[in-house]
Amino acid sequence: IPNGIDQSLFSGREERVPGRLIWTSNLNRGLPSAVRIFRRLRAQYPWMELHIYGRGSVYGWGASHDVGWLPPPGEPGVVLQEPLPKHLLARELMKAWAFFYLATWPETSCLAALEAQMAGTPVISVPYGALVDTVQGGILKWDIEEAVEELQDAEYWELLSLRGREFARNLTWERIGDAWNSLLRQESETEEPK
Repeated sequence: IPNGIDQSLFSGREERVPGRLIWTSNLNRGLPSAVRIFRRLRAQYPWMELHIYGRGSVYGWGASHDVGWLPPPGEPGVVLQEPLPKHLLARELMKAWAFFYLATWPETSCLAALEAQMAGTPVISVPYGALVDTVQGGILKWDIEEAVEELQDAEYWELLSLRGREFARNLTWERIGDAWNSLLRQESETEEPK
C-alpha cells in the first residue's frame, strides 16, 4: 500500500519552466549522484537547472547533517533552495519540467515521486526498490542521460505527465486508509484463535 497524497495542494496550474529539474527528499537518498550526473547533463543541455529542496532540518536534524551531501555553493546550474512548506513545494513541483531523483535508497513508496506525479511532473529515476511500482508517469532507467534525452520529446513528456496525474489521483488518503482497514480486517479474520 503506497503513501497517500494531499491532492488539494495540487489544484490550479503553474507555468512550466523548461529544463527545470527538481530534487526533493532526504539528502542521503541519492543527491550526490544526482548532482554528479547533472554536471554531465548540463554540458549537453546548458539551459537546464537543478533546483534542490531538502535539508536535514525537514527531518528534525541539525545543519551538521547536511555537510557532505550538498553540492558546493555556486555550482553552475544548481540552485540550492530553502526547504518549503508542503503547499509551496507543491507549486514548485508543478513548475518543474522533471522530478530528478536518482535513488540510492531502496524506496518503499517515495512520497516525493508520488507528489511529483500529482503535479503532472514526469519522474526521471532509476528502477530501484518500490519506484518500479510507484512511478507510472516517468522514465526509470539506469542510463539517466538517455532518459533525459527521451523526455525531450514534447508528446512523450505530455503522455508521461498525464499518466502520472491519472495514477496519483487514485492515491487519496481516503483510499489509502480504506486499503489499510481492509488489510487489517483480512489479517484479523485469518488469525487463529488462541
